[in-house]
Amino acid sequence: MQPICKKEYLELKPPEVGDTVADKDKIVKALKPKYGNVYISISTLKS
Repeated sequence: MQPICKKEYLELKPPEVGDTVADKDKIVKALKPKYGNVYISISTLKS
């Protein structure tokens, strides 16, 4: 049986001037190679 959620450590580059990519999009992009398409709800980002 696999859990429905998992804690994952990510290292993301800090934002730079002119960087218009949302943090959520950076997280999804970092997770994609390992997990494929992922969905992150707004409530998850707030917690």
